[in-house]
Amino acid sequence: EGAAALGLGGGKVALTDDASAISHNPANLTELKNAQILPAVTFIHADTEFISPMGSAKTEDPWKILPNVFGAWPIENTRYVAGVGITTPFGQSTVWEQSSALRYVAPYSASMTLIDVNPTLAARLTDRLSVGVGADVYWSRLEMKQKLPWSALTGSPLSPDGTIHA
Repeated sequence: EGAAALGLGGGKVALTDDASAISHNPANLTELKNAQILPAVTFIHADTEFISPMGSAKTEDPWKILPNVFGAWPIENTRYVAGVGITTPFGQSTVWEQSSALRYVAPYSASMTLIDVNPTLAARLTDRLSVGVGADVYWSRLEMKQKLPWSALTGSPLSPDGTIHA
């Protein structure tokens, strides 16, 4: 989630000593000497194209931005550090052209947002041993829109398409 963790690759679990440790190893928060606020942004480019004998479809707006923020506060004159992380581990959407070949078989717009609020507490037990605990509190939202061929239901080719929102 943070630049330091990204640079460490898989080693971020053991070595991250900034506020982003909240998301994968809160015991590392005990390495912080001062309060820290760490904003982070993930940019995603997801572009999809479908081609078949029935026609083709291409996703619109392939760029997504997923913000994250972490805060950690050493509790003065104690061995404890409190922290909270707010992340968006999933925030993707797929939007197809409304007139595409997929308009009756799949949603032309599907969007899922997930926000994770992660309060944590870390404690240094000895000079070489720290523990941390946290909870993941999720809020999510799924929204879909799909075309409905009214002509198939009414038998009239003049019926316009409808839209289902869920």
